[in-house]
This record gives sequence, C-alpha cells and structure tokens, in this order.
Amino acid sequence: MPATPVRIKEAEEREKKKTVEKEKLISEAREVIKKFEGLVLEFARKTSSKGKLYAALQEDDVISAVLEAINVKLEKSNISMDHLKEEGEYEITVKLTDNVQTKVNVLVKKEES
Repeated sequence: MPATPVRIKEAEEREKKKTVEKEKLISEAREVIKKFEGLVLEFARKTSSKGKLYAALQEDDVISAVLEAINVKLEKSNISMDHLKEEGEYEITVKLTDNVQTKVNVLVKKEES
C-alpha cells in the first residue's frame, strides 16, 4: 500500500488518538494511586511457634484487602510481591501502568486465639 497523503493523515490521527487515550489512562491511574497513600494492610494469620505462617500470604489476599480497605479492584498482574511466609512487615509494589506505581506496607502478625 503506497503512503498517500490521505493514508498518512489517517495514521497520524490514529496515533494522536492512542496518545490521548494513554494520557487519560495515566491520569486516571494517578488519581487511583492517591488512595494508596498511607495504606497499611494488616493480616492476622495462624503461625507456628517460630513465626512461620501455616499458609502463605498471596496476591489474592492483598487483592481482597485492598478492595475492602479502599474499594479499588486489582488484578494479580498489578501486584509485585513474594509469597509471604513469616510474621513481619513487608513492602509490596502495586503497579497500575508502566509509569504509575506505589509501595504498600503489609503487616503480617500472629492470629490471636
């Protein structure tokens, strides 16, 4: 297909539309990420006497806690973390777009009997 002036203009318009949509997505993601400021997710889990969790804390646990705490629905792909297997304080990354991400503090403590 030869690059006629009409086709070049159509391609430029498509690129401009993509750029506007991407900027809108980033802007919306920045608004959502503000909700994470100061957020600490606390989990009480059954542990061994040595502080090891009987079941590791995973992305699904974080997704549920975030939805409950600030009403933001995440996907597993938005969360960067290791499966947490011990009591302690951790920092995980929540990434909404390539340019918009934040750190969230996670506190895992022993479940009171």
